[in-house]
Amino acid sequence: MKTTLTITRTSPPPEATGARRLPPTAEVARAARAHVAERLSEWRAPGLIDEATLVTSELVTNGVRHGHAPVCLDVHLVRGERGEPDRLRIEVWDGGPGFDLDVVRERWTSDDDGLAEGGRGLRLTDALSENWGNYVKNGRHVVWACLSLTDVTDVM
Repeated sequence: MKTTLTITRTSPPPEATGARRLPPTAEVARAARAHVAERLSEWRAPGLIDEATLVTSELVTNGVRHGHAPVCLDVHLVRGERGEPDRLRIEVWDGGPGFDLDVVRERWTSDDDGLAEGGRGLRLTDALSENWGNYVKNGRHVVWACLSLTDVTDVM
């Protein structure tokens, strides 16, 4: 099965957004990480690259593995009340049915060794993100994560 990752932009456009179509190859997660790293460098937020690319990779991999094509990525800077950027929002969506977040979190507490197959990517997302979640809308399953920009200076 071929999986296509489309990087697109939401409407209305946020303050700063990264949009680009990626090729449908086995290197989709790598291409998504590179795209996010380029945007953060462009937006002068290099201090967030490691965390953001890891979260992006995990969410894209889950979308490819568990969702239905196409898998899409949107990444944008969301400005705070005072006009300063305060968080990076990463959204990955696909045509899959989604999952129950409570069931996923229950598995985390019921795993004896904490390393059971599956769910580790979302656990990493949980640890690295300010907040995250999922929803289904218009036939799309969306998983999103926000990373804080409070420790990043000179953004845009």
